[in-house]
Amino acid sequence: MMTRAAVWLLLLLLAPLAALAQAVPPPDPPLVVESLECRGNVHTSCPFILGQLYLSEGDRLDEEEIQNAKLRLLWLRNFSAVSIYLEKGSQRGRARVVVEVVEASAVNKELTLGFYHSNGAIGQITQGRWTEQNLFGNGKVLDFKASLVAPLGGERQKQALAQLSYIDPHLFDSKRYYFSTDVAYLDSDFDRENGDTVDIRQLAYDLNFGRRLWDFSYITAGFQYRPVSDRFWSIRQDDGQFKTTTDTSHSSLIVAYGWNSRDDQYFPTRGSSFQLTLVTARGSNGNGAGFGYSNTWTTSGGTTWIASFGTPDPATRIEIQRPFAPFWDARQARTFLQLGVGGGGRNSRGGHILSGGFAAGVRFDSARLGVVTLYVLGQTSWNN
Repeated sequence: MMTRAAVWLLLLLLAPLAALAQAVPPPDPPLVVESLECRGNVHTSCPFILGQLYLSEGDRLDEEEIQNAKLRLLWLRNFSAVSIYLEKGSQRGRARVVVEVVEASAVNKELTLGFYHSNGAIGQITQGRWTEQNLFGNGKVLDFKASLVAPLGGERQKQALAQLSYIDPHLFDSKRYYFSTDVAYLDSDFDRENGDTVDIRQLAYDLNFGRRLWDFSYITAGFQYRPVSDRFWSIRQDDGQFKTTTDTSHSSLIVAYGWNSRDDQYFPTRGSSFQLTLVTARGSNGNGAGFGYSNTWTTSGGTTWIASFGTPDPATRIEIQRPFAPFWDARQARTFLQLGVGGGGRNSRGGHILSGGFAAGVRFDSARLGVVTLYVLGQTSWNN
């Protein structure tokens, strides 16, 4: 049995600990979103802006989601600056989430001009693009692009493409569902050094529905109808002989899954992208599936690296980008160098042909002309 002196000694030792426990305040409860607000938007609707933030009133505050939403908004190019911050709510444990933006021009323009030299063939690549990014003031997109590959000598390499697209990024004001439709005309005629021939002429209408998953992932399902469909391939096989495929089918079902976490379409510094596509119409050479992956990172010296690869035409590429001082009316500018290797078909003995090359150029964001890319491309091949 403890003596009275021992009891008093124990109480004296425990008293400071009890006082310390009373002095430590209880942990703050998790913050709850009280409201979502937009600031700085004049021409863009607030529901469209908040559609990129996967939080609602009453949700527990998620700091990671706030950073992800900032990346999604900057990717759109509708805004030149985005800031998301918190303000005190009406009571403890509640916060107002404020999305403040600086609006950019609703019209985005793009011009690309390149010259290539590939195994004795030389030619020119020209592409133009015009995009209305804020149709009806609620972020709907109307996009038109056209490109032309014109030979200047050597092998026959011709291609003309024109495409008009409409995109609803938030179908029925949903944060997760989206819709797109487009009409495209393609006239392509290519001859490879090994004798492969590809000749495609088609007019196609596409209808796609998609859903965003998790942070940056998505899944889409679509239908393509081709009222004009003349597609021809003559491809050398393992035995050195040619296999001819003619496809005049008029429809395809297309399903795709992927993600995109890059922070900018034209001048990225980080993030990755992936897409896996499955098509019911097998098309060229029996391939009904394809995928591509790209990863972007920036080193401490300011150099941005982009590594990518994909199939069914296997290709691996490393791109190195360096910023330099903007000139004329450019808001930002970069030089880039691409080094790549891929498959180039098969030779007369059935052996693989490897194709390698480089592209070097500059890209800058001009206030008057939009995003301008100028480059030269050199390519050669080796027999295995």
